[in-house]
Amino acid sequence: MALKGVLRRLAAAYAIILTIVNLYFSNYARLHALLHPRSDIRFNLYGDPQIEGDAKLNREPTTGKYDLLFNDYYLRHVYKSTIKAFNPQYVMTMGDIFSCQWVSREEYYRRLHRFKWISYQEDELNNTIPSSHIHYTMAGNHDIGYGEETEPYHIARYTNNFGPLNLDFHVSAGEGKPLHHVAILNAMNLDKSRNKEYQAEVWEFVNKLADDRRENPEIPLLLFLHIPLSKPDGVCIDVAKTKYFDGFVSYQDFLSPTTSAYLLHCLKPTFVFNGHDHRGCVAAHRVVDSSSLKIELIGDDS
Repeated sequence: MALKGVLRRLAAAYAIILTIVNLYFSNYARLHALLHPRSDIRFNLYGDPQIEGDAKLNREPTTGKYDLLFNDYYLRHVYKSTIKAFNPQYVMTMGDIFSCQWVSREEYYRRLHRFKWISYQEDELNNTIPSSHIHYTMAGNHDIGYGEETEPYHIARYTNNFGPLNLDFHVSAGEGKPLHHVAILNAMNLDKSRNKEYQAEVWEFVNKLADDRRENPEIPLLLFLHIPLSKPDGVCIDVAKTKYFDGFVSYQDFLSPTTSAYLLHCLKPTFVFNGHDHRGCVAAHRVVDSSSLKIELIGDDS
């Protein structure tokens, strides 16, 4: 009898804990929204969902199926609950939408439809969730590859389904002067890239932005990149590491110091947001006007 009493108390305690955890899990976004003042312009940023598919099912036929199902529902919960809580005008997925760019056409579109459902968007198969925000995506290295491996069909498949690799727009709270200038860059082809066409395209876009910044320096620029700007070792968990194959980038944690310096000097962004670094890193830069394009790190909070 004593054992039954202990088991009943343990079961009751477990039920209470499970209920509390479930309530927090279901409402944590709403709770955080209540703790932060509501601004006129709101962005929700989501980093690197890396949706898996057939490769996992081939490796783990039974557990993989349930793992994918759980991940889809969990990611959908994250998107849906935070969008409802913060009611953003703009939603941004920060690259690496899929776990690998080397998938078949059929698998690609299966993952695409899953992502549309997960990310609280309408699409022809899941036309159930109306949205009041604009959803932007940026390409990641798992979507189009690093500079050494970017293929034209990777680019075409991405742009046909998600839009241009490089784009910018202005946001405002009303009919007045824009409050912010938002720019998204194809970071994978900024450094040494085998695909000269897309490298030229992104740098032409950067130079167009630089011209605009010279004409309108008073409008703050929000710069979105999948790959972070260069930082010295010790600031972020990831180290500054770049690998090359045949002289082209096959892996990089950060953009090169030269590219980073050019972007900071010529675009003078107020804020830079990125994906790629899964564990997060916050740092501030000071741009020093000199012929060497020197950048100093003036603060960090990792």
